[in-house]
Amino acid sequence: MKRLTTALATTLAMTMATPGWAGSAATAETPLVRQYLAIHARLAADSAAGVEESAKAVAAAARKAAPAAADRSRMERIAAAAEGLHGRDLTKLRAGFEELSREMAAWAEVVGVAGVGLYYCPMAKAHWLQAAGPVKNPYYGSSMLACGARAEAVR
Repeated sequence: MKRLTTALATTLAMTMATPGWAGSAATAETPLVRQYLAIHARLAADSAAGVEESAKAVAAAARKAAPAAADRSRMERIAAAAEGLHGRDLTKLRAGFEELSREMAAWAEVVGVAGVGLYYCPMAKAHWLQAAGPVKNPYYGSSMLACGARAEAVR
């Protein structure tokens, strides 16, 4: 029994020490978050350049970060949503980003992400994560860059 308790404690400690994993605070520099924020910045700037590459990196980081069966399905949903971001059509990329943002926001509510907040656009009726600073709406870009506000939770 003592060995089992020690093994469980060791496994729990290793899982909690994994950056960006449930039980440990992620940051804007966690690979998963960093690549997501890169997509956000590009869409807010009305650019499709680099979105597909960052989306692939999000998918890879999500799959790499999923050691526990309960959290594996959440990370798989993030990876699948990220893989839907391809091509250069901003309208399609923004629609895919909405799905990715929904999954990332759900993950961030559980994990907590230092230096990153949840935002909501009433026009798009969609959330996104963003580093601290002025609102930079990824759904409308330069046409309505400041549309939105910090949100407490996904509605």
